[in-house]
Amino acid sequence: MHTITRRVTTLLATFCVTTLLSSGTAHAGGDKHGKLCEQLTCTAAQQTQIKAIHDASAPLIKAARDAIDALEQQQRAEWQKASPSASTLERLDTQIDVQRDKIGDQRRADGLKIHALLTAEQRTKFADHQSRHGKRHGKGKPGKSV
Repeated sequence: MHTITRRVTTLLATFCVTTLLSSGTAHAGGDKHGKLCEQLTCTAAQQTQIKAIHDASAPLIKAARDAIDALEQQQRAEWQKASPSASTLERLDTQIDVQRDKIGDQRRADGLKIHALLTAEQRTKFADHQSRHGKRHGKGKPGKSV
């Protein structure tokens, strides 16, 4: 049953990544920092610092996403075989999880850096933002034991 849950999760994640890629914001980061700063009413200095945090982590997140894409291609190829290898699929699942954890860890680190820049009032808004958007990847992923 665990394997079926993991497969469904992987397929849903693939769909989400594909949707993000087609919107053009997944790798570029979109204007996430701008929207965040709008919600938090950031000062010009905070906007610059938050953009720098996002810009610094963008290559790391892009590399992890690219690795996930390559691993998911390998999964698709394995599933197309007449007799897919369960051990190969499990290994690929594990490698994908590692990459997702890297993204989650980076986002958490970025969140902590941003948190340090904020006023008490902004931190309250940021906490609300994080509770809505903070567990998209990585260790907060449903169906995964940590």
